[in-house]
Amino acid sequence: MTTDEPAEIEIDDVEDALRRADEYAELTGRSKADVIADLLDDGQLNQSAGADIEPTKDILDIAQEKAEKLKALLITIAPIIALLSGIGLEGLGVLDITGWGSDSVWEDEPGDEYNSDVWGCTAWDAENFMPDATIDDGTCYWDDHNGGGGGPPDCIEDWSWDRSNAQMPQPDTIRVDAVFEDLQRCDSSFENSLIIVTLLRDGGEYDNEQWNVQQFRERWDESVVWEDLPPGQYSYEVELESSGSMWHNGPWSIGEVQNQCEPNLDSGSATASLIEGTSDIKIDIEVKNEDQECSFETEFQIAVYFNNAYQFTMESNTLETHAVGWGSQFFSFSDPRTANLGEGTWSFETRFIPVDHPEVCCVMTNEVVIEPEPVETHCDENDVSMSGFWSVVRPDNTSVSVSFKIDIADGEEVDCTESFFEIEVRLENSGTVLAGPTNLSELISENQREITVIFEDLNPGDHAPGVWVRYQGELVAQNWLWTVTVPEPEVECAIDFYDFILSYQDNNTEALQFYSDPDEINGCGEQVTVDVVWTLFDENGTETNLEYRLNTTGAAWDQMTLYTENLTLGNYSAEVELFFVIDDERAADPEKVYTWTNIEIKENDEDE
Repeated sequence: MTTDEPAEIEIDDVEDALRRADEYAELTGRSKADVIADLLDDGQLNQSAGADIEPTKDILDIAQEKAEKLKALLITIAPIIALLSGIGLEGLGVLDITGWGSDSVWEDEPGDEYNSDVWGCTAWDAENFMPDATIDDGTCYWDDHNGGGGGPPDCIEDWSWDRSNAQMPQPDTIRVDAVFEDLQRCDSSFENSLIIVTLLRDGGEYDNEQWNVQQFRERWDESVVWEDLPPGQYSYEVELESSGSMWHNGPWSIGEVQNQCEPNLDSGSATASLIEGTSDIKIDIEVKNEDQECSFETEFQIAVYFNNAYQFTMESNTLETHAVGWGSQFFSFSDPRTANLGEGTWSFETRFIPVDHPEVCCVMTNEVVIEPEPVETHCDENDVSMSGFWSVVRPDNTSVSVSFKIDIADGEEVDCTESFFEIEVRLENSGTVLAGPTNLSELISENQREITVIFEDLNPGDHAPGVWVRYQGELVAQNWLWTVTVPEPEVECAIDFYDFILSYQDNNTEALQFYSDPDEINGCGEQVTVDVVWTLFDENGTETNLEYRLNTTGAAWDQMTLYTENLTLGNYSAEVELFFVIDDERAADPEKVYTWTNIEIKENDEDE
């Protein structure tokens, strides 16, 4: 039966591995002390020794095994260490290299097999290297400083926030202990530093504390406490700014603050208003909180109506969330979706929702009317024209009508307000101006733009019509029409009849006598024909019609007498009508009409 012999150790390999202990520690994730202990155990990195291995054997077996391995290693490398250090083995405390006597340096105190917190120099090539040290205490030193003189090498600073921590001593209280230190204890310092500890709520900044520190050495620490925090998920981050450099860390999670209250919220008023000088609308919502002890994170929702028709809803996740404290509070919302609104009537339905609780619904705002923006308009000679001119002598041959049409251009930018029009129509006759109406604006409406002006009682001759149109005093259109001629008047046949006398004659005869004035006979030509219709009515209403056609010249006609004979005795009434006859056609209307009543025919009566 054979026993396992310790593996033969190559001294050059061990020396090279010890020099690269830092590198091996970084590659394996082990501490430098554990790497060195592992190498010294059997010359190999096989986790055969070190504080990071789990014992799988009982204590006696482990101790025996380590003793054998260390004994073999010590026999091999002890002369080398003694040679390098310039001291004998006794200087190392090695008195019995093979017998493991009680004065040996490797003799442990009882119960120290698993003590990993050993402070000392852990640099294997340092003059005072301590193989059992697990924590470097910064005391290592070298003879030549790698060729640069005696003493330890330069300290490399390792500033860190890693020892910072946070806790929640109360459900709504957070304490942050911020620690910034040099883990290498290089005795360095900071000057004129800005240190910020930021508390985050639901991923966004809730609050921060800042310190302007003039100077500190190796370590700075401070605590900050936040109380009465609203519900949410909390974390924190820390940073230091100095001389243009920054050390930042976080965010580190802390925990959740939960709402300890049940909301007792009620809706108040809701109003909408135009922001002055814009077509943007602002909505103000009143929320009432009856609970004096608690505030509530509250979301809001707004539905938009246009001309009383639903349009869309601004959901709560798109509007700002507010904390509602005790009493009545107003919250204003100006949103891009309620900006630059078009003309019409707008209103809004508001509601709010305490986070993680049912919504409170609903309040309708007042209506807001947005008027159309005024359009800059104009009216000038390019917008007004005239057409459809017509002038004519009317049938009475003494009046003239002038007609025309005003045309106003269409377009949103054209505004020729009709009340501002002044229209003047003239007739010129031999240099004389006969002015017509000077303001016909009341005749111009949206659907009626044709205008007719009549000039009456005109003298015979040529007349030139003209039209002028002015807008706000400025001439915008004018036109002269063609000349019209008013004829000389025709002379009518006219005779002055007068002194109509009806008289009683002998033999039951009645005589009709009247006169004409030769000087008043005009336009009747040389021959005048007149029909005389003489009607007598007796007491019984019986008519006796007598008609006479008289032909005479104007110059010879003076007195005319007609007779009616053989009348029956009694009372009569009489009517005489005179009609001109032209071209053997009796005129439709009589020229003269005379009537008599109570004419009595009696025997042997005298003239009446």
